[in-house]
Amino acid sequence: MLKIHHIRNATMVLETEKDVILIDPMLGAQGIMPSFTLFRYKARKNPTISLPNNTNSILNKVTHCLITHQHPDHIDNKGIQFLIQKNIPVTCSIRDKKTF
Repeated sequence: MLKIHHIRNATMVLETEKDVILIDPMLGAQGIMPSFTLFRYKARKNPTISLPNNTNSILNKVTHCLITHQHPDHIDNKGIQFLIQKNIPVTCSIRDKKTF
């Protein structure tokens, strides 16, 4: 059994029978970060949408985290705080290992 919960942007949770894996935890409030575009589209602060209502119940089950790469829309301070507070093991690329 595999459940996929898309939270927003690159943030999602994969729920297996054994583990619940948080991917790219961008958990801050809507509009807390600057826009990633200036000219192509109308600038909108990121994240562009709020977290879904069921986010906390999903996050309470997380056992591991995968960070695909260090980029502003893949992890934010709120995501980092969550991982530290819950003592969640993190897997990332060898390039980002020292940072995380």
